[in-house]
Amino acid sequence: MPIITSYINNNTTTRIRGDRVYPVKSKRFGEIIFKNDHNSFWLLESEEFSPMKFFLHPITVILNRLIIENEYDRIAMTGISGGGWATILYAAIDKRIQLSYPVGHGLPFFLLGREPIPGEGHGDYESINPRVYRIANYLELYIMGAAEAGRRQTQILNIYDQCCSPGILGNHYKNAVEGHVKKINQGGSYKLHQDYSIIAHNYSDDTLDIIIKDISAGL
Repeated sequence: MPIITSYINNNTTTRIRGDRVYPVKSKRFGEIIFKNDHNSFWLLESEEFSPMKFFLHPITVILNRLIIENEYDRIAMTGISGGGWATILYAAIDKRIQLSYPVGHGLPFFLLGREPIPGEGHGDYESINPRVYRIANYLELYIMGAAEAGRRQTQILNIYDQCCSPGILGNHYKNAVEGHVKKINQGGSYKLHQDYSIIAHNYSDDTLDIIIKDISAGL
């Protein structure tokens, strides 16, 4: 039986209960209120803590719990938008994610600002954090999530995405990444699916079909 971990978005708000907002305490800057504002997370960085934990640690906790409670033939992860970003990064660092399907996010840095429809800019805190991407850039993260026996990554970008990461830009790197995965010769595969079937920043029926069929195909 497969397990699918779906991480739909990564909008993070300061803890809210009812109508009250609970600020996050920072040793250096005092109490800070975040309202769907990732770009201020750098205020919480220290030698002991990185706000990247907000995005990645919950996935680890959930996955650990599921694996303890059940046995699975394979583990797949997918997400849209910020969830697509999380899928790229998490599949690269946790080999338990055998099949990954990031949707609608994760362009390499050399393509940022080149979107035919303005809007994405240069990304949120977590998607451009130099402490992370000096270690591995996006092209390397794709490879890390795919280049090993029993692992596959299918990145899905909508050609007519009016928000972020339009699929046409994938032509600049898809062959290079696919070729490097093959060159490493450790098994696994990477491919980019460019979806023409939807004019939106979302999963299409075609994308869902691709994901379900690929998971069902096994390893």
